[in-house]
Amino acid sequence: MAKYGLSVDVYNIYQLSWHGVDVEVYKANWPSIWHNSAVCTDCHGVHNIRETEDPQSKVNPDNLLVTCQECHPKAGPNWTGAWTGHNEVSRERTPFVYYTQIFYDVFTPTVLALSALYVCLQIIRALVARVRKSLR
Repeated sequence: MAKYGLSVDVYNIYQLSWHGVDVEVYKANWPSIWHNSAVCTDCHGVHNIRETEDPQSKVNPDNLLVTCQECHPKAGPNWTGAWTGHNEVSRERTPFVYYTQIFYDVFTPTVLALSALYVCLQIIRALVARVRKSLR
């Protein structure tokens, strides 16, 4: 993979993308049902796979929007810029996505933990009130 400038984790990165998650969910839950999900050949082609820099490549930056519009006809000019490609999210390459991911990795468990703490405190408060009422 290094020979082609691709991450050795390209498949794992694909699995984390929307298309990869879609494929995995259908494969896990409904393995016998065919589902139209994007796989490698939908974007890269089958017998016409070329380097990204090649002007005839389906994933050349100049052709990428047309390739995306094969499945997403309403995709506009900003569509292709919203995807990180086959690269891991990193501080150097995609700082906004990187820091957003860190934020949610911290924010989500914190909110869940504080919510659980709040519920526990409410239960304790209700139990204390019940005990006080029964002691009167």
